[in-house]
Amino acid sequence: MLGVGWQGLVRLLTTFLIGRLAGPAVLGVVSAANAVAQITTLLYGAGAGSAASKYLAAARGREDQGEMHGVAALLRQRVLWVSTMLAAGAAGYWYLTEGSAVSAVTVALLAAGLTGWNFVRGVLFGAGQVRRATTLDVVTGALGLIGVLAVLILGLRSPVVLVPVALGYLLFAAMSWPRALSPSPLVELGREVGGFVVLASVGTLGSAGFLQASLLAARAVAGDAAAGHYSAAMALATPMSIMAAGLGVVLFPSLARAWGAGDVPGFRRQTDIATRVLITALIPVTAIVVILRHPIVALVWGEGFEETASFLPFLLTAILVTGMSAPSVSAITTVSQRGMRISATVSVTGAALGILVWLLGSSLGIRIVPVGYLVGVALIAVVPIVLVWRRDRHAWGLLWGRVVLMIAVVAAALPWTSAAPLAWLLPASIVVVAAWGAMSLTDIRAAARVLRRQRQPG
Repeated sequence: MLGVGWQGLVRLLTTFLIGRLAGPAVLGVVSAANAVAQITTLLYGAGAGSAASKYLAAARGREDQGEMHGVAALLRQRVLWVSTMLAAGAAGYWYLTEGSAVSAVTVALLAAGLTGWNFVRGVLFGAGQVRRATTLDVVTGALGLIGVLAVLILGLRSPVVLVPVALGYLLFAAMSWPRALSPSPLVELGREVGGFVVLASVGTLGSAGFLQASLLAARAVAGDAAAGHYSAAMALATPMSIMAAGLGVVLFPSLARAWGAGDVPGFRRQTDIATRVLITALIPVTAIVVILRHPIVALVWGEGFEETASFLPFLLTAILVTGMSAPSVSAITTVSQRGMRISATVSVTGAALGILVWLLGSSLGIRIVPVGYLVGVALIAVVPIVLVWRRDRHAWGLLWGRVVLMIAVVAAALPWTSAAPLAWLLPASIVVVAAWGAMSLTDIRAAARVLRRQRQPG
């Protein structure tokens, strides 16, 4: 949680520095370059990291050191070659569309760094080396942030400002890159791992890649400055996903280890408690930011970013439903390749639905972009939740009823929160949080009991 939270904070501060010191137009171009690198990483690197996390953890649950080394060595070779080719492709795309060779090299470095970071982080979590991953996240993230500030002070106003961030990711990967061991003869498992990477890549491309594609769509529809406003809204919304992301990178190998050890009750218990913890924590944070969105935007971004607040309710809700579905997605993808196929199919279908909304509502301009993104993400999130709810017979009826009620109340209050003064918005947010805490008291107590039992020896 600390490592992922720090990386999320670094990304927020990086966006903040670029937006405040260089303005929305430069932020739009830089964010587009980052989006291209992110999408490139999702084509293989993110899937390889998930595979390393799952299969290393499962082998660790069976105490099979040979399989652990074999999986790490197999993925190491593939990531090295594939990431090199994809980074070159990303550089070529940026050069052909934007005409800047220096920025194209920056995109390639960032794509390679992100790929290495995703893969090595998956290896470390799968191997149980969480402390090392966290330490590297904090150190390399801090170095990257300091570098961005330095190049901005020097007057650079292009995607080149992201070079220190790219070097931070590359340093993270280099410091924990798996040793050059010869892969064990894992013929059948090797095929399974390869299939998992493909399905995971398709799934993450349809979900996380969809968010990056929405930024590129905003830029294509309304230009660099509008994309800067949209990117600023994303920067305020995405830290909301830090808790879900942090829990997810720990939960996924934990579920894989429980499943590999045959602990089905423990597997289901972890899914249930993770879902309740995330819902209990994410709902009030989302409500507060939505209610106070105009004062927050004015405080963080200052003048010139007035349009940013209009995107926040849609992006925050999309990230909320994505975060709440994270345990269910992990529970589906851990069990079998069929679960991976379901997740990948749903992700692609949701992204296609969102793109269809963009096309049908193109006359509305940039405002249709966050709406289409929310529609697509809602489908991507709801399907795994329903499947896990039915398959594992979780008692989630009242839980999701409260979620729907709270979202409806905050949505109904949007017109009022757009015009009300801060003196009224602050008490309103306190009332909403207090009401949610009262409704969730049973879940809070149950989660605390489970966590206490898990900390007890034996």
